[in-house]
Amino acid sequence: PQPDDPVDPVVGAVVGEMGCGASSPAAIVKSRPSSGDPAQSPPWDYFVSHVQSETGAYAVDLWSSLRDAGANVWLDVKMNLRDEEAMREGVENSDAVVVILSKSYFKRPFCIKEIIWACEYGKPVIPCVPIDLKGFIGEFGGQPPRDGGAPSVAAAPEFLRGILSINVETLDRSDNAYWEVGVRKVLKSGRKSIPLRLEDGVTLQDALDATLDELKSRGTNNAAGGSTAEEMEAAVAAPTAAA
Repeated sequence: PQPDDPVDPVVGAVVGEMGCGASSPAAIVKSRPSSGDPAQSPPWDYFVSHVQSETGAYAVDLWSSLRDAGANVWLDVKMNLRDEEAMREGVENSDAVVVILSKSYFKRPFCIKEIIWACEYGKPVIPCVPIDLKGFIGEFGGQPPRDGGAPSVAAAPEFLRGILSINVETLDRSDNAYWEVGVRKVLKSGRKSIPLRLEDGVTLQDALDATLDELKSRGTNNAAGGSTAEEMEAAVAAPTAAA
C-alpha cells in the first residue's frame, strides 16, 4: 500500500506452511484485505496446490502467467484469507485444481486434503511436475526406483494414484520459452477428474482419515511441514517473479 492509501483492518489467518495449507495455531500470518479486488472473490479459474518450501517459486510464477492469460487464480500466498475454510472454498469455487507435485507433496496433510476436496466437488485436476522431477513420475504412483535404491519422492496414497492416469504437465523455469510451453499446456489441459481407487465399503472420508492417521504415525503431520512464521511472512511479502 502507498502512504496515502486508507488503512484496512489487519486480519490474522491461522496457517501452516504456505502451499497445502494450515494446521498450526502457533503460525499466524497477517494480511490486509483488498477491498473490491476480484482476485479475492470467487469464482476462480484455477486453484494452485503446492508445497511452498519445494515449489513456491513455480507456484508464484504460474499464478502470474495464468493471470496474464486472463485467468483468476487462487494461490494461498496471494490471498487475504488462507485458513482451512478459505482453502476449501477456493477448491469448491475453482474450475480446476492445478497440483504441482514435489518430493514431499503426498506427505503433506493439507495437500492431500486439497486433492480430496477436488474429488468431493468433482473438480478436474491438472497435475504438473518440475522438470527436475520428471524422471520420478512413476515413483509418485508407487513404482520402485529405477536404480533399486530408496524412493526419491513420496508416493501418492493408493486410492489417489489414479491422478497419474491424467497427463502430467512439465514446468521448466530454466528458460522463458520452455516455461511458456508449460503454461500453454496447463491452459489447454483436458479437464479430467481423478479416478478414485476405493475398496468396497470404504468412503472417501474413510480413506482420508486413514491416510492422515498414517502420516501422523510417521511423524509427518507437523503443521504441513513446520514452516516458521517468519518464512511464511517472507513468502507473502515476496514480489511476483517474472516467468
